[in-house]
Amino acid sequence: MHRNRGNILFLILLAVVLFAALSYAVTNSLRGGGKDAGDEKTVSQAADMMNYFVQLDTAVQRMMLTGNIQDYQLNFYYQTGNNYIQSGYDNTNCTENKCRVFHPDGGSVAGRKTTPWMRNPSDTAYTQARIWYAQVPGAGSSAPDILFAIQQVKTPLCKAINKKVLGIDDIIYSINDITIGSPVYQGSPPPIGPISNNLMLPVTHTIGQTGTFCSCRSATQSDCEASDSMPVVYHVLVAR
Repeated sequence: MHRNRGNILFLILLAVVLFAALSYAVTNSLRGGGKDAGDEKTVSQAADMMNYFVQLDTAVQRMMLTGNIQDYQLNFYYQTGNNYIQSGYDNTNCTENKCRVFHPDGGSVAGRKTTPWMRNPSDTAYTQARIWYAQVPGAGSSAPDILFAIQQVKTPLCKAINKKVLGIDDIIYSINDITIGSPVYQGSPPPIGPISNNLMLPVTHTIGQTGTFCSCRSATQSDCEASDSMPVVYHVLVAR
């Protein structure tokens, strides 16, 4: 009888020890194996940004597939200028709310400012995303794609995005990165009719295939961080 009680007590203690060890392993894994709070915050912000892209992707695809909206009709202007995207012009190709990405009757995306991801959140020139029409090699055909761009991203966050998507723990440096003209809606209204310009974002085919990447037109991290607008996370919303 005493031996049985001793065996039961031993098994209970062993179960407690094993449970504690398992709990520690799981907790440590979720925390990234001992990463500090800053690393955890960066990983969380990367996931948050990617989730926003998923919301935009889902809405745009639904609008185009079930709403019969053409790519050039997709409208990112909402209510007023500089609301969710940097904008001074509306998209006149869109004449109904159903083609407005941020409108409840359209894409119904809950628009966001980019301040949580910025190096300097008080710099109001970059607290809204920008839209570009430019070809990203590897994303689609030779036709210009529709890009959603977030500028002045924190350097650790930029690297975290590239590591998550590309497996590269660094900024993608490209001297000619953003010499692709003015963003649509900002410097000029979206062109009337189908998208026809041939601006190109000079990145490699492999990077373009991922659809999301963070790059800088400078050659070094210090030069990149000295820029007002760099680095930039690009996301291909519509590959054409």
